[in-house]
Amino acid sequence: MDNEEDCIQLTKDLIGLCPDGGFRLNQWTSSNKCILAAVPAGERDKSVATLDLSNDKLPMERALGIHWDMSSDELPIKINLKEKPRMRRGVFFVVASLYDPLGFVAPFTLKGKMLLQDLCRRNLPWDEEMNNDEANC
Repeated sequence: MDNEEDCIQLTKDLIGLCPDGGFRLNQWTSSNKCILAAVPAGERDKSVATLDLSNDKLPMERALGIHWDMSSDELPIKINLKEKPRMRRGVFFVVASLYDPLGFVAPFTLKGKMLLQDLCRRNLPWDEEMNNDEANC
């Protein structure tokens, strides 16, 4: 929405209209405390239902399989890569180990995927050591 007031009004309209169709919208959450305050506590998500919105910090939530920092309205991505052998198998492991259902880290994994594609084209065996030019890509 363009502003808080429109969003609050839409939220109230949706909560009011859904029962007419036999539906109940619940588990509401928002990165905006004013909007969240407009939702009845019983309809809020359990992670924010008991918060004191004037004092408490909004929690870290999971949305679509990734973390969502509600306070800053950011999707922080934490990557903990372990050192892997400089082989086709190691490149595959690193590229495949990043869970990114929405494609946010795709620009950063593209080089690794391109390297893996090149290694596959050249039929480099899975456990053969890469040369320095390939490994430093």
